[in-house]
Amino acid sequence: MKRFSNPKILVAALAFAIVGFASASVSAAEKELNEDSLRKELLKESEIDKLERDLIESGVLTPNNIVEINILDENDEVIYSVKVDKENPAKNLQLSRLLLKSDYLFSDLNKSYYKIF
Repeated sequence: MKRFSNPKILVAALAFAIVGFASASVSAAEKELNEDSLRKELLKESEIDKLERDLIESGVLTPNNIVEINILDENDEVIYSVKVDKENPAKNLQLSRLLLKSDYLFSDLNKSYYKIF
């Protein structure tokens, strides 16, 4: 068995090994703490999300999947107005009947206008 001729090198190598293992365990703990705080931050509802939810609940905004359909008569008076799911508007039988009788005018954001002539 070969013996080390310089004990200072052995002590220095041992010190580097201890510092390396200690910093690795600290960085793993810090990484886990950072991941937990990031996860909590992502799950927390932001102020903009709260504002958007409040505006939708109060009727100022409509969600992207909801469309308001307005049907006008010959005098440009709204005779029927309804909010429907964009994916399946045919669920409303009254709306389906009126749409068959009307012509498309225009759409603006989440509102569509039809007119019966």
